[in-house]
Amino acid sequence: MELDTMVSRGVRHVTTLTQLKPGRVVSLKPKGNNGAWLLRLELVEKESIPDSMDILGVYEVELDHDGNVTEFARSGLRQRRDTG
Repeated sequence: MELDTMVSRGVRHVTTLTQLKPGRVVSLKPKGNNGAWLLRLELVEKESIPDSMDILGVYEVELDHDGNVTEFARSGLRQRRDTG
């Protein structure tokens, strides 16, 4: 499966599960030798005005070789304006 398809499937599944708006993809890397992938992405937990004050959740998502979510967890929170 192509990487952009893998990413879009993972994002779609997680946003459906969490009902949160997607932010940005942070990383995608292979996990093991079985075709699994680890996707890190940000989801908007709380929208604010200005949007630099939005609260973003950082999620780690494990995908199988078909792009299906096998596991996911929020690994942190940050404000959009925080760059560190």
